[in-house]
Amino acid sequence: MLELFAKGGWAMWLLLISSVVGVATIFERLIVLNLVSKKQKGFISDFVNSFSQEDKGKKALEVCTSYNTALSRIVASLINQNNKYGDLEEQEKKFALEDAVNLSAIRELETLDKGLDVLAAVSTIAPLIGFLGTVVGMMMAFDSIAKAATVDPVLVASGIQVALITTATGLLIAFPVSAFHVYFTSRINEITKDVEYISVKVIDFLLGRARANELQKAI
Repeated sequence: MLELFAKGGWAMWLLLISSVVGVATIFERLIVLNLVSKKQKGFISDFVNSFSQEDKGKKALEVCTSYNTALSRIVASLINQNNKYGDLEEQEKKFALEDAVNLSAIRELETLDKGLDVLAAVSTIAPLIGFLGTVVGMMMAFDSIAKAATVDPVLVASGIQVALITTATGLLIAFPVSAFHVYFTSRINEITKDVEYISVKVIDFLLGRARANELQKAI
């Protein structure tokens, strides 16, 4: 591997940086998204057990703060809006809570997309760096042939082989990074749908339309 890296030349250093950035982003997203999924399940249970109309959801707000996730912050905004519009009729209050969900979801859920643009950039740039390294390598190989004033098959083959190392490396980096980009996009879409569905159930719960066990079944 070290020999191939050395043969690849300057482009291999750029590809190494790209791979490090890609791998670091992948691990960071894996950790974050797994934590989000786990916390959502525990949060709903704790929220239901702590919520009380008598204290205007103060204990529930403390639970929301302790979890500090997109869903908990959205639910916290719902509790605050529920207290704010407590004197409204049920249907008007529901509209107010739905507006609160929409505004909070736009702000909170966009944080889940963090890092996807980095993966998209790596999967696009890595092959381009590889191709550039190959072109430069081919130019150097043909320059060596021109200086030798003869077409030596061994010289041609070795020059092309070295030039293609960067292309192969760029593609090897791009394939897994692109795959993880698709995977993370799918996971984020699932989490977003779950948050939206649970938020609707929380609204019904706050309005007294749903029971605690129904809300817990939502996850």
